[in-house]
Amino acid sequence: MEWLIERLIAILPAIAKLSKEKRELADNALNAISIALNETSLYLVHIRDGGGSDRSREEQLARYWAAAAVPVRHLDRELAEMCQYKSEIWTNPDNWNLEKIAQYGIDINSVRDKYAELLRAA
Repeated sequence: MEWLIERLIAILPAIAKLSKEKRELADNALNAISIALNETSLYLVHIRDGGGSDRSREEQLARYWAAAAVPVRHLDRELAEMCQYKSEIWTNPDNWNLEKIAQYGIDINSVRDKYAELLRAA
């Protein structure tokens, strides 16, 4: 019994390290989503206020969403898929209309809600 206790105590640092790494992974994923959400929201306000579309900015949004999808997949596959679809929207916006975006459940508010849910759980 003493041997077992000693072994359990010996692996505690490794368990603590795993928890720290998981927290860092979650933080990185949440940060990537936060950036994509904020930049997209800023761009949508720009459009709403009559600023007109900006292809280079849309390309950057596609990159943000694609970059967010990768680390998020470790936390929530559904949200990672939503991020990938958001990337596809900005990669080729002509293939997406509001109806299709709603059908996929990837409007900005739906993605923000899913992000907030994950943020609370992390």
